Amino acid sequence: MKAEELKEYLGIVVDMEKNIFMQGQMMAQWEREIAGLGKAHEFQMPPKPEEKPMPERVVVAVNNTVPPQPPTPPEQPKILRYPKRAFWITAVISSIFYVFFYISQGLILELLVAAPIACIFVSTIVAVITAAIISFVSYDTIIDTIKGYHAQKRQYAAAVEAYPSVLEQHQQRQRQIEQERQQRYQQACEKIEQANGATRREYQKKFDEYQNDVLKDQQRVKLENIKKEVLKAELSQMRELNAASKKTLEQIYDKNIVFPKYRNMVMVCSLYEYVCTGRCDTLEGHEGAYNLLELEIRLDKIVTGLDRVIELLGRIQQSQYMVYSAIQDANRQSAKILESTYQMTNQLQAFQTSNWKMLGGIQADIQRGILAADQQSVTMAQMTQQLSALQATSALTAYQTERTRAELHYMNRMNYLSGKNDEVFFNLPPM
Repeated sequence: MKAEELKEYLGIVVDMEKNIFMQGQMMAQWEREIAGLGKAHEFQMPPKPEEKPMPERVVVAVNNTVPPQPPTPPEQPKILRYPKRAFWITAVISSIFYVFFYISQGLILELLVAAPIACIFVSTIVAVITAAIISFVSYDTIIDTIKGYHAQKRQYAAAVEAYPSVLEQHQQRQRQIEQERQQRYQQACEKIEQANGATRREYQKKFDEYQNDVLKDQQRVKLENIKKEVLKAELSQMRELNAASKKTLEQIYDKNIVFPKYRNMVMVCSLYEYVCTGRCDTLEGHEGAYNLLELEIRLDKIVTGLDRVIELLGRIQQSQYMVYSAIQDANRQSAKILESTYQMTNQLQAFQTSNWKMLGGIQADIQRGILAADQQSVTMAQMTQQLSALQATSALTAYQTERTRAELHYMNRMNYLSGKNDEVFFNLPPM
């Protein structure tokens, strides 16, 4: 194969490897994104707090809780209640005493025999005198008893007069004690109610935050599911394109122009660079590209691992310019496709968001609109229809069209350059 034909062939292989590399990178990125999209977060519902119970109404023990009793009137001495009876009882007892006294002396028998009437009269007189003497002797005791009784009556009258005031004071004191107890009870209830109110407000705040987080997460999941569907559609399209590109590259390699050992992106780029720079004009031989490549690998002048190349991309620009340029071109192309993909995603998400707002009311926020949209959401058929319309003009579709034409052209050129056209193009150069 001539040098120009080899250069064209290697250029085609490099372009195929570059695009397959780019397709693989994008598919891997989309697969990672799809795996992480549409997953609802778990939120811990705040536990409902236990409120403090209200205090029980306890009767406070206080002194003098028994109301004062009304004063009791003093008891009148018996001697004042029955003065005449006491006198005559004393007289009778005295008479009986004198009679027994005289009988014991033997005097009464003589008097009774001589003058019975006079004896009785004399005895009566003596008894009365004796009772009077006894009463006179006990006068001080009687007087003291009367004085004590009258003093007790005065005290009783004073107590009776003071009793309403004492009773009112006692009742007032009891009312004051009850009022103070009620105040303490109300203060305790208010304090507990304030604490319970603060607890309820804090719980309501946390619960509102929990509900808001759940609603926002539901919105996020719905929007991510839209993005997920877009990425799935793009991934399916890219997989189809990647499979076709790999098949084309396999057919190109099957021409057996490049030795199987060197059939990878880094190696082919190095071979292509040698040919393009004029360092080699053939693959085989002592001065061929294979030999130069092996030499630079042994001297550690180039990096052969693709992962390592990507890691050291900024440092290999001079030593491996062709692979550096291929990766940069692949990154620019992938960025263009990704931008288009995210634009489609944003358009579909904006449509869905506007639908939530409309269903939630003009003045309602998105979160409340989501709840109303649960039963009237955009159907998957509508979403698929819009997605298909957007995909028709997407960067990926344009890239797929461009790659289909390019790969068809490459196959035609390969058949021509290798002389293996299977009598399709009659060995004529493709136009």
